[in-house]
Amino acid sequence: MPSIISPQCQDILEAFSLEPKIDKETLEHYLNKYPQFSEYLVDLSFELTRTTIEDCDPLSAQDEEDIEMAWQRHRERIAAKVIHPFADLTIDNLRQIAVSLDVPRSVVSAFRERKVIVGSVPKAFLLRFASAVNQTVESFMVFLRQGSSPAAVRSYKSNVKPLEQEQLTFEQLLIQADVSQERREKLLSER
Repeated sequence: MPSIISPQCQDILEAFSLEPKIDKETLEHYLNKYPQFSEYLVDLSFELTRTTIEDCDPLSAQDEEDIEMAWQRHRERIAAKVIHPFADLTIDNLRQIAVSLDVPRSVVSAFRERKVIVGSVPKAFLLRFASAVNQTVESFMVFLRQGSSPAAVRSYKSNVKPLEQEQLTFEQLLIQADVSQERREKLLSER
């Protein structure tokens, strides 16, 4: 796991650690809600409940295999639930979405590449964007919360592996896209 944890991940881990009861159901709730932080959540859950686990016998090879199979099934279910809303869109479709949302195409591209911090986007804008890509807000947010991945990073011929790009707030994306201050304020104030 990377040693640097994003502020959003830190907030989720803190909320998890403050739950009144940290048990299987609580962990499953957080894993389903924040699949992109699953490794961190599992590690934290283990750390928080370790005193009761240390008294148990070590896991057998079969136990380890069962756990790995369960995790694999969980990962597959999460991957199956997430539909890439931009997968079948053409460049013309992306232009139309940008026009309908009244933002530059670079902002739409940033959403496509999951470079935006979802919590920083006004709900009304998310609703309009989700509608524009024929998604429910919930499924669109699940897609966005997966974070950018090296596969989503544009690839160029290089001797160096592409790195995961840092996520930005919605306001930072608008500033980078040279959206006027008046338009930014209007977009950011949507409810």
